[in-house]
Amino acid sequence: MKKQIPIFIAGSKSFRQQRLGLKAMANDLNAEYNEQKKDVIVQMYSYENFGDHQQEYNQFITEVSELVLFVLDGSIGQHTEDEFRLAVAKQKKDGAPQILVFLKDFEERTPGISKIEKLLEEAFGPEFYYLSYTNTDDLCNKAKERIQQHVHRTIRRRNIFRQAVGLALIFMMLVASFATANFFAHPENRKPTPTLIFVGGGSAANMLKKNSVDSFDVRRSNDYKMIYINTPSTQAYGMLHDEVKERHALKGTNNNLFYPICLSATQAQDSDFLRKDTPEEFRERGIILSKLIGYDTLEVFSYYKNGVPDSLHRYISRDALKDLLRRDTTLMVYTTNVTSGTYIAYEVGMNDTLANLVKASRRGIYYASYDPEKDLKVSNNTISGFMVLGSQNYPPAGWDAFTQNYPERCIKQRVTLGGIELVKPVYVYMVAYRQEGEKYIIPEIARQFLHDKLDIEDAQYCTLLLNKKSQPSIIYPIRQVTFIDDTKK
Repeated sequence: MKKQIPIFIAGSKSFRQQRLGLKAMANDLNAEYNEQKKDVIVQMYSYENFGDHQQEYNQFITEVSELVLFVLDGSIGQHTEDEFRLAVAKQKKDGAPQILVFLKDFEERTPGISKIEKLLEEAFGPEFYYLSYTNTDDLCNKAKERIQQHVHRTIRRRNIFRQAVGLALIFMMLVASFATANFFAHPENRKPTPTLIFVGGGSAANMLKKNSVDSFDVRRSNDYKMIYINTPSTQAYGMLHDEVKERHALKGTNNNLFYPICLSATQAQDSDFLRKDTPEEFRERGIILSKLIGYDTLEVFSYYKNGVPDSLHRYISRDALKDLLRRDTTLMVYTTNVTSGTYIAYEVGMNDTLANLVKASRRGIYYASYDPEKDLKVSNNTISGFMVLGSQNYPPAGWDAFTQNYPERCIKQRVTLGGIELVKPVYVYMVAYRQEGEKYIIPEIARQFLHDKLDIEDAQYCTLLLNKKSQPSIIYPIRQVTFIDDTKK
């Protein structure tokens, strides 16, 4: 079944020509998607679909629309303003719908224009934006580009969900295969040896190798008791949540078939693991232990088709980067994943303005062909180059080949704020199961990992060292717990 993408066109009733043009453009898009066998269909709605039933407008905007296009001239009517405020309130609450404002080019700043800009600033803050258009054709072309980007993100999110389902199946197959292999390898034991499953991003895996006791490379470990699956932080957090929820009842934690450890380039919050649980409900089953393993410096990797501009240097300030993204809308922006810890670190470092800046123009997921000229042609013939949001320990695939073949077109820049480099913290997260009272237990194989790779006290149990009056939490730095070796009892 095709994924439906409902879009509402808001604006003055008199803008009939613009609405007809946008709907015709949507029909053309659907023809393209059908020819490309993409499993989506764009549905464009406007005043003509509802007549003068304002309540139906409002319900469609808040409950159905994924995108709301506000088409404005030199002024904004009260009904359109009310619809805008309604959409903004819903977006801030639930993250949807996405709002795009199209404002016709003007030569003179009128009171109506000032009112529109003030309304946008109140809604989005000082980094507000709108897309200017000259005529209906220009409006349709710019709207088409933004809708295509939204469709691309939608398809990518669906793929991520399918990947998550696939990962769950992989887990089950891996667990079965490792359990079977161990069963036959150790017939005298007849009990499966638990396997550490590392889940998380590439930068965290690189930092673990850099800062562990013996430069432990989780990607290339030959230990059959350890495997690594590259996945965004949000998916990795979900796996730890499921581990606590599904396995807390098992009494012999050393007999678990697998034990997940999350590697993440961002500092998690309780809410990342709780999902629908309360902290009290979660703590009845287990807690999350965290270990900061280092800081990774943010770096942007840029390739310019016509050569690196003279104004760009080895370091770029946060504000300069925001200004560059705002001005140069022909520069394609790539991220490793829309839910990666690295991208989250950029959003935090950019004061939450990065999403709006990039969303307003362009964004893609990075897949290197090791030929930048080919990448540019595949992406868009009109773009001037591309920028990958990465870090010192997580450069984009193919970057060395780019710089070797096109040294005058490539630049790597560290991001700074007030002269200080922006960094992202890199963490290891793992589960401790509730034993009794404030005592929690971790499996033997996890204890070995802490001791052998992270040089943490050799122990199997832990108790909390927090003030009883403190706010209940589910994430505890390992330094805030004390380990007890119960094997001596």
